[in-house]
Amino acid sequence: MGGFGAAYRLHAEGILPVMYDKNAYYGGHTASFRYDSGFLFDMGPHISFTKDPRIQDLFADSVDQQYETVQISLNNYW
Repeated sequence: MGGFGAAYRLHAEGILPVMYDKNAYYGGHTASFRYDSGFLFDMGPHISFTKDPRIQDLFADSVDQQYETVQISLNNYW
């Protein structure tokens, strides 16, 4: 995600970034895969706890504003 963030900022400044990934797909643990059977699997969690509107906008833009916000109550403090 750090590389995507840097590329986003560079692009906003008019600099064309070039992204490289060691895998044949991009996104690392944020990647998803759809199998021929139709099932969709996530490599890792697709969740953000950010309250920063800039980051929220970035995430929303990346999915054409198709996302869901869910309020949760955490009770895992020791």
